[in-house]
Amino acid sequence: MKLPEIIGIAGTNGAGKDALGHLLAEAKNYHLVSASDILRDELRRTGVPLERENLAALSQRWRVESNDTGILTVKAMEQYEREKESYNGLAIISLRHPEEAERIKQHGGVIVWVDADQRHRYDRLQQGNRGRSEDHASFEEFKK
Repeated sequence: MKLPEIIGIAGTNGAGKDALGHLLAEAKNYHLVSASDILRDELRRTGVPLERENLAALSQRWRVESNDTGILTVKAMEQYEREKESYNGLAIISLRHPEEAERIKQHGGVIVWVDADQRHRYDRLQQGNRGRSEDHASFEEFKK
């Protein structure tokens, strides 16, 4: 089966979105872009703490400034276009907005939803040490 050129990966925290994206990158030579990492890179560049609230605020600001609620997908596809000849496709992880998924579909791509048991997801986050603020939450905070 031939995979689509663009695969969007969405799902719950700790469900395995990154793992699926890395599998596509390694096994199928897909360019891997994390929508969340695009935001994190900008926060790091500007010296703003990497907290969920700041990620959401930056995402919202970019959506308003660009008048495009799919701006993170657009940025990921722009990255891919610059290096397209080196890859078989593009995997975009951490989609959060319906318009991001719609942009992928408009370009002939598909969306994959990843989920797992809540306790399993929490345990994975605690073991992963990804450097994200939600990684240090209690199970009760995580469930909220």
